[in-house]
Amino acid sequence: MTDNVKVTVEADKLEHFLNTIGTKMQKASTGIIEDLANLALSEIQSNYSRSEYQPGETMDFLKTGTDKEKTVSMAGPQAWYSEFGTGTEGQMQPHPLKGRFALNPYNSGETIRPASEKVSEKTGIPVGTLYWTYKAADGEIYYTQGIPAQKQVYNAGQTVQKEIPEISMKRMKEMFE
Repeated sequence: MTDNVKVTVEADKLEHFLNTIGTKMQKASTGIIEDLANLALSEIQSNYSRSEYQPGETMDFLKTGTDKEKTVSMAGPQAWYSEFGTGTEGQMQPHPLKGRFALNPYNSGETIRPASEKVSEKTGIPVGTLYWTYKAADGEIYYTQGIPAQKQVYNAGQTVQKEIPEISMKRMKEMFE
């Protein structure tokens, strides 16, 4: 004996759904892109606010683009240094994507030099280790061995990647509501 299951489809409702699916898919796609960009922006800002090292200059957080493509970024005079790190500290805790960019190696540049006994006594930087100085906005001279990669943008990207399925499913479900 065969059990029969009948499904009734109302032709008018099916036709309406098929006629509007393109618009609904476009709306879902736009929503997914916007939601992911908003998440990325929020994550970068949050990551930056929790960064161990923050430059004295202001940092801007931007979301630009169209309905089909968005770019989210961190911008400012110290953005590259904050994201990728610098000096010995950066070299010890490097950014995983540094090699994909045309950036100088850690501890490179004409102002990098080994610490003397005098510098070591004044700063605590061990004799012979590399350092440099810079003049901050407050007029003070600072000695540094750099900063580790803070990875504000990288970590935001990792979070966004994990959330793509959930955000996509949410927006796709809205098509059928």
